[in-house]
Amino acid sequence: MIRAVVFDLDGVLLDSQQIWDTTVREFIKAQGGRWRPLTVDETLAGGCSRQWAAWLKDRHQLTLSHEQIRADVIAGLLARYRLHLPVMPGAEAAVRRLARDFRLGLASSLPADVIAFTLETMDVARLFSAWASSDDVGIGKPAPDVYLEVCHRLSLPPASCLAVEDSPDGLRSARDAGLRTVSVPPIHASAGALNASLADAVLEGLEQLTTVFIRALG
Repeated sequence: MIRAVVFDLDGVLLDSQQIWDTTVREFIKAQGGRWRPLTVDETLAGGCSRQWAAWLKDRHQLTLSHEQIRADVIAGLLARYRLHLPVMPGAEAAVRRLARDFRLGLASSLPADVIAFTLETMDVARLFSAWASSDDVGIGKPAPDVYLEVCHRLSLPPASCLAVEDSPDGLRSARDAGLRTVSVPPIHASAGALNASLADAVLEGLEQLTTVFIRALG
């Protein structure tokens, strides 16, 4: 029986890809690096902040330390989020709806300060029993660690939790941790078929994520 719903953040609760792209592009240009648009695979990849900071440093031949890259990118992202938080349509309603019947968790590759800011700005922080960043476990998705950590903080076995994800790496992470999984539409339609092969169920949008639907999963 499913007792908790664990959300991803980027691509599930936030429609954040454009803001991420703008933030990283302007950061790279400010450092004198050569910007190259992300490929689909790069956009869909997970990773903790240590991993993506190292990747940016190598990819764009930056001289800054990993720690400074992370700090500057996150500062730029939060500055944009303070102007406009790109909440996904139906996200706030889904969180409030499900909080009446399930415990809520969140498992994200984003740093803790971004997660906390987002939940507070959406005014839903009090509805989440537990959340974790990939930074807390030192490795990003598709490794299962961040989902295992959230389940530990919820004091629930993974089999009693349902993950809501939009990317193949996120679905692999949750599945390998032992959670049930549902997929919402990915930012790149080309990932849809792969998501469908990894998820227990596929949704057309968060409005379909209801207590009745979840109970039917078992």
